[in-house]
Amino acid sequence: MTLPRTRVPAPARPYDVALGPALDAVRGTVSGAGARLLDEVSVARTAGVLAELVRDPRRPLHELLDGLEAFRLAHPDRRLATVLARAWAEPGSAQEELLAFAAGCPGGDDEIARLGFGPKLWFTTNGVPVAWRPLPGPGAAGGRVGGDRPAAALAALCSAGLSPAEVAHLTLADLGRLAPGAVFVPDLLADPLTVRHRPDGAAPRLAFVPAAGRIAVLSVVLPRYGPDGACRYPRERVLDVPRA
Repeated sequence: MTLPRTRVPAPARPYDVALGPALDAVRGTVSGAGARLLDEVSVARTAGVLAELVRDPRRPLHELLDGLEAFRLAHPDRRLATVLARAWAEPGSAQEELLAFAAGCPGGDDEIARLGFGPKLWFTTNGVPVAWRPLPGPGAAGGRVGGDRPAAALAALCSAGLSPAEVAHLTLADLGRLAPGAVFVPDLLADPLTVRHRPDGAAPRLAFVPAAGRIAVLSVVLPRYGPDGACRYPRERVLDVPRA
């Protein structure tokens, strides 16, 4: 299914997060190049978003830092501050940077998606809109899931940190992406695929489906699309899992 191109809007105000308390919760889980990246305010802001909105931010934090370090090393200037300044001055340049990064990535689609998570989230939380869509790779059309598709989708959602009971309460409107301001936007085709869930009736939290699991989730939700890519039944449950 081909969706129409989305116009790239102008940069917005970066997400406002209390960097001190948020970073205290995650800084001790990283070292080396990742720890050095956290010294940059823009990266600390993104890590703070994860610490604030994700129940267990350790996996997405490491994927954020891995992807950003690969993105930084692949850039001719090797300075994230320069890339961000240009993105603010020239709307649309961020998407060009992502496409160039994907073109130079030696891995396959899953590796491109895994490494692309970091720069996409970093741009977004710093107020720069980018397309949360798969970056072009050797097999950009995506993979296929055989066998028990609901079971594979359940495993993918649980690998994002949700329990089967939490998956049981998810609706199609709970699958989406982040927009600048860390605003959740329902979007079934998002990459990385973001899940909004409400643990034990608490405030909504976010989880990110690992790159390898996104296709498994799409295999059970794409049949519910209309011809224009719009979700027909946003309140329908993602999976038919018995509720606790």
